[in-house]
Amino acid sequence: LYQIDAGAAWAAGRYRAELTGFYGWADNYILPVRRLGGAMDARSADNVDAVIWGVEFAAEVQLPAHLKADVVMAYT
Repeated sequence: LYQIDAGAAWAAGRYRAELTGFYGWADNYILPVRRLGGAMDARSADNVDAVIWGVEFAAEVQLPAHLKADVVMAYT
């Protein structure tokens, strides 16, 4: 698997946010598949060239009494 990541971070006082994007690719990725047909279903695998990309966002705010609140969202 090969992957490239790029991102940016911002912080001010008790607030922090990060945005990251990634793009990855793999040769001969093993993809589980379900074969249908006949009297029985079968499980098998195919070797494929795969591409995976997405973005991630994280934000944080520092609360009193050694607490913090986090939110994380990702799309792949």
